[in-house]
Formats: sequence, structure tokens, C-alpha cells
Amino acid sequence: MIRAYPVGCIVAEDSLNKIHGYLFMHPYLQNQIQELNSLTPIVPENADCIYFHDLCVDRNSRGLGVADLLVKEGVKLAMKNGLEKITCVAVNGSHTYLEKKGFKIKKTLENYGGKSVKFMEMNLESSEKL
Repeated sequence: MIRAYPVGCIVAEDSLNKIHGYLFMHPYLQNQIQELNSLTPIVPENADCIYFHDLCVDRNSRGLGVADLLVKEGVKLAMKNGLEKITCVAVNGSHTYLEKKGFKIKKTLENYGGKSVKFMEMNLESSEKL
């Protein structure tokens, strides 16, 4: 991931260098779903969105605004690159948080790694919820 798109790897850490969370993202195609457990993403030349590959917050840091900070940084990166959408696959019930941030469910994937998950999209015009 880091080799494919290094600016898309953001870590939230405090002044003591404790990591509270991270966001891995890269340019992608808005109507394509990244394969589960794909090792290194291929960044297409005709990318039309930013794909949030992995957003993770340490269990002990939840409720501190870490995810909000990381999502805002993702929006900034997308806008800086002239992209108007962000996509992701929401797992483990994270779609409820992402909906509050402006993501919409595009479709439910019934067997993505054996689980039912949501493929989601945010139009950057709706990022005022951040």
C-alpha cells in the first residue's frame, strides 16, 4: 500500500508517538470494488475517486475524534487531487458511522470474505457533515 500510494497512508498519533489510528487510501475507480485481502492496489491512470482501503482506530482511542480527523484528511486529499467521490467497503457495522459522515450505501455485498458488508460512496459535496 505504501509503495503504491504513499501520500494515502495517514497515521494519527499523539505527541508521545502513540498511534491512535490510521487510514490507508488510494485513487481508484468509483464503480469497482477492491478485492478483499488484495496485497498491493493498482492505482489506475483514469482513477475517478479515492478508495478508503482501511480505516482503523485503536479500541482505547474510540470516541476521541480520531476517525473524524482521518476521514477529514481523506476528503482533503481527494479534493486536492480534483476527485469528487470517495468509496469504501464498510465492515463490522461501520456503515452507521460512515453514513453520519455523508457516505451513502450503494449496495450490500452478501459474501465479501464470508460476511455481509456495504459498498459505500461519498459525494464530496456532502462532506459538510464532517
